[in-house]
Amino acid sequence: MSKYIKKGCHLRAAILRCSYGCGQPGVVKFKNGRWSCHKIVSKCPAIVKKRSETFRETASRKAAIMKEIKLMRSRSKIQCPHCAGFIGIQLLKT
Repeated sequence: MSKYIKKGCHLRAAILRCSYGCGQPGVVKFKNGRWSCHKIVSKCPAIVKKRSETFRETASRKAAIMKEIKLMRSRSKIQCPHCAGFIGIQLLKT
């Protein structure tokens, strides 16, 4: 059987669905035995959705970390004991 199955082929309906979770009919069979609805795996709708959710989670996690670092830096200001003037920022090791 060919690696690619044409759109009009009667075998296409009998082939397994996309192995990546979108439910569309598989068009390409890869070396690992999985079927994909696109020739490029990253174009599968299930993969696109998963990557966008992961990106959103990572971005929100990074934003929370940056906010915490900003608060830590603002709390750890060093003042001169004699004149109460600002000397610098003490970087806290985590």
